Formats: sequence, structure tokens, C-alpha cells
Amino acid sequence: IVFALEEAHRRFTPSILICSFSAVISAIITRNLLYEALGLTVGSSLVGFKLAMMPAKAYLYVALAALVSGIVGVCLVRLVKLSGKLMRKITAWKGILKYVIPFVFAGVAGLITVYATGGGHSLVNMLGTDGGAKEMALRSIFGSPIAVTLLAVIILRVVALTLNIGAGVPSGIFVPIIALGALIGSLMSRLCILMGMDKIFVDSVVLICMAAMFAATVKAPLTAIIFVVEFTWQTTLLLPVVLGTFIGYAASEIAGNKPLYDLLLEELAERITPSSLHHEYRTYIEEGSSAAGQSIRDVLWDEGVMICAIERDGAQLLPTSDTALQAGDKLTLQADVVDIEEFEQKVEQIVKPQDHKLKFTLAKRMKLHAETISKEDGDSASATDASADASLPSIGDDAHESPLDQEVSAANDIVAPSQDSTSAEPTPLKQSEKDNGADNHNAKEEEDPK
Repeated sequence: IVFALEEAHRRFTPSILICSFSAVISAIITRNLLYEALGLTVGSSLVGFKLAMMPAKAYLYVALAALVSGIVGVCLVRLVKLSGKLMRKITAWKGILKYVIPFVFAGVAGLITVYATGGGHSLVNMLGTDGGAKEMALRSIFGSPIAVTLLAVIILRVVALTLNIGAGVPSGIFVPIIALGALIGSLMSRLCILMGMDKIFVDSVVLICMAAMFAATVKAPLTAIIFVVEFTWQTTLLLPVVLGTFIGYAASEIAGNKPLYDLLLEELAERITPSSLHHEYRTYIEEGSSAAGQSIRDVLWDEGVMICAIERDGAQLLPTSDTALQAGDKLTLQADVVDIEEFEQKVEQIVKPQDHKLKFTLAKRMKLHAETISKEDGDSASATDASADASLPSIGDDAHESPLDQEVSAANDIVAPSQDSTSAEPTPLKQSEKDNGADNHNAKEEEDPK
């Protein structure tokens, strides 16, 4: 629910809240019914994690671990952006080569360690230590120390995630980012133990780094805090999680990074969307429309639509998200659009009654029909002119004239001799040649109205 409000729509409206709340409740009820039918027990999605209340002095370890997670998150977003630019330049095999690269890398990484593949949910559970009471279930790579193994898995997963997202391979983003944050937290907890931290806080540091990593990449801090509470079914780490999330989010803000989902959406829009134009449109609200009686924020406008002014009973109103729209209000809207006519049609469907859609469609069809007729008339006139021009003799190009055209030209020269040859006596033509030339000339006059 929080993710839908904070990241997907970035606004709070009763409509969005009711829809997202209904979807979540339906999913929970369905899950519980299936678990009950299968004899399964509903519980926390994290296994092997035991949380402990952290004293104030332990917050230094939290800040350090969260800062490292935030820096890695910033680097990940920039690597994804760079990978996308490079992948778009690969056109070999009709663009198929860019999908082969992450596929081959996944195979090589899987041969090195299985922890570099998959979404990462089972990997996160393997990092649990029951509050430092046991060692994590993660196995070392080629007998190397656990710290080296963790570092190698982090690097491999960063490269794999970067290649997958850059190439557009469906591989998921949410869970891999969470798993990457858990790996960083597990590595940082070992460093913090060397600095004097109690082992009982190892699992807590792992969860805090998960939230910090999510906040640094997706830039949805409220969602990061809520999902830790939902994962653990506890509020023990609420204050440390808030601190870690703030540090991860601040690192991303200082670096000037955009949210990862927004970055991917912009790159997708650049590839498939033509250039847009800034358009201003004025309309008014009619009685019976879906916008009448609603506040501005509750109306499902297109993305990027901004209501600049509202005129009501001759007075200008400064619109806010809580402004209630009324029938008769004159709106001034602005937006960056690609198809102006389509944008205006969508606006009219909101501010006009339902039957207006049919009227608008009929008007559009009549306009297209008129344009088609006008184009056909223009083409016909052009074809007539071209035909007439083609039938006329070309000046100074006697070599390509037909015999009849040559006769007409000769007749014209004799009937209307040039001024340079006024002293020359014209040569008489035969009567048949004159008649042929005159008939052909009359035919051309009838063919060309001009």
C-alpha cells in the first residue's frame, strides 16, 4: 500500500488508497485460505533472524553500515544508467547480442558460485545467525574466508543486476536489491564486530542495510521502513531502521541520483516515445462529468497534466490539490504531449458527460473525412495540371517533340514570326498542315482550362 502511494503514484488520494488496500486485503485472504487448505502455517518470511534492542552507542555501527550501503546503491544506479547506454549501442544480430551478454555472464557466475544467481530470497535467509548464536549457512567459495566470499558474491550480483537491467532482461529489481543490501549488511557486521560490536546485533545490521540499500536506489524511504517491519513482524528496530534509511536516502540525494524506477521509465520513454510539445488547453466542466464535484487530486488526469488556473463566476482561483471542481469552471491546463488531439480528447472525456466521447469521436471522423476529400481534390487538380503541362511543347527542346508538336510549332512560327526575322518572307504551309495544327491547338485549349 505504501509503495503504491509513495513510488507508483506519488500522491495520496482516497481512490488510490481504496484500490491498493483492497488489492492487498484480497491477496492476504487468498494466501491464508491456500495455506489453510494445504496445512501450512503463516509466519515471517525471514527465517533465522533474531533481533535485539540496540543501545545508543551501537548507532555508530548502524550509521557506518548504512553509509556503505548508500554508497553502493548510488554506484549501482549509475552503473545501470551506463549499462543501458552501452547496451543500446549493440546492434549485432539485430540486437540479440545484448541479451546474450547477461546470459553468458549468468552462466559463468553460476559456475563460480550459485549465490550469484537467482532472485535472492533464499540467500537472505541463509545470512541469518539467530542473533549471533550460530554461523550463517553461506558456504565459502573455493575454501576462501567468508568475508572474501561475501565480497565476491556482492560484486558478481552487482554486475549481473547491472547487465540484466541495462539489456532489458526480465530479472526483477525489488528482491535482488534487498538481497544485495543483506549481503552488504552481513559483510559490514563482521567489520563492526572487529570494531567492538556485540554479535547479538549482527542480524539487526543486516536488516538495516537492506532498508538503506532500498532507500538509496529506489528512493522510497517510507516503503523501506515498512517492509522491514513486515519482514520481521517486529518494531524492535524501528528507530535504527529509520536512521539507516535516512542515511541511505541522504547519500542518494547528495549524489544527485534519480530513483531507479524513474530512470528506467525515462530511458524507455526515450526509445519508444517521439518528442513532445508543451501544450496549453482551455476547457470547462459540464454537469454530469466525472470531474464535477471532485477535488483535483481525486481526478485521474494523465501524467504530467498541470491545472494552472480556474475561472469560476468571473473570479480567478488559485488551484490546489484540494480544490473542488464545479460544473461551469473554466480550466487552463498545461502538459507536455505528443499527440495534441489525443490529449484534448482525454481531457474532454473527464470534464464532459459520457455522451461527449461519442460526439468527439464523430467530430474527429468528420474532420478526417473532410481532410481526405480535400486531399483527393488537390491530387486530382495536380494530376490534371501535370497532364496539361505534359501535353504542351517544351521550349527549346525540339529534339524530343512529336511530329504533330513540330507541325504546330512550325505553324505558330509562320503565323507569328519573331521580331528578329521580320524581313524574312514566311513560307506558306499546306492547307492540311494548317488544319492539323489548328485542330491540335484547339484540343489543347479544351484540355487545359487555363
